[in-house]
Amino acid sequence: MAAELRKLSPDVVVSWKAMEKEGKVKIWLSSTNHFKDYGKSDEYRLAGETFLSNEQLTVDLTEPQSTFHKVIIEGPHNTVNQWIVGEEE
Repeated sequence: MAAELRKLSPDVVVSWKAMEKEGKVKIWLSSTNHFKDYGKSDEYRLAGETFLSNEQLTVDLTEPQSTFHKVIIEGPHNTVNQWIVGEEE
């Protein structure tokens, strides 16, 4: 699964190219980086879920406010991790 993030303040459009059209995809967000600082797991929240065939989902980034977000795109057979880095708006 190839993924792309497109920021449309205050949201982000998460899009992907689905190799298979059946099943669902979950989008997880984290604004923590505990792994870097403490070697511990980050805290993720489920931001949304949709069918793979939709190939995109718009996610609200207003809470919590952060200068970065980790985005996990979890499909039935693989997972992609991307970051959004930038200033708070």
